[in-house]
Amino acid sequence: MSPKSRIAIAALAAALALTPALGAKDKDKQDDSLNFVQVRLVLRDARKAMEQGKLADALDAYQRVLKGADGEGAHAEALYSIALIRLSDDPALADREDAVAKLTALAHQKPEGERGLATRVLLGLLDAADRARAETTDVRTELKQTQAQNEELRKKVSELEAAAR
Repeated sequence: MSPKSRIAIAALAAALALTPALGAKDKDKQDDSLNFVQVRLVLRDARKAMEQGKLADALDAYQRVLKGADGEGAHAEALYSIALIRLSDDPALADREDAVAKLTALAHQKPEGERGLATRVLLGLLDAADRARAETTDVRTELKQTQAQNEELRKKVSELEAAAR
């Protein structure tokens, strides 16, 4: 592709990105909806932010896509990526409930294909982690009760030994 063609395509993409979304009925809808080129540009920025580890920037971009995109593919990518970011260990971004909600929505919207499989696997892993966490809590509670009973038995044995002397 010649340099002139690249410049022309870049100029066209920039012009399209700056134009309001076609078919918008009112000012609020124009601000929220994104045209095809805008969605692609925002997705590109979101992916780049993810690669650079700028999760907050990526989250903002993906939420913008989710809010303004009509395309199923872009919507699915935004749902999946937001869920992954929400599952991160960054306390400012982590929101497990939102991640599960996004993954559940994606599983209903796009159950087939590689992303559908990955979504089902993630939901299964999260469910298994919840069950393991609950089981761990139950075992810890049982352990504390057993330790308390053992302590009581030790006291009784000590009392009986003292009485037998």
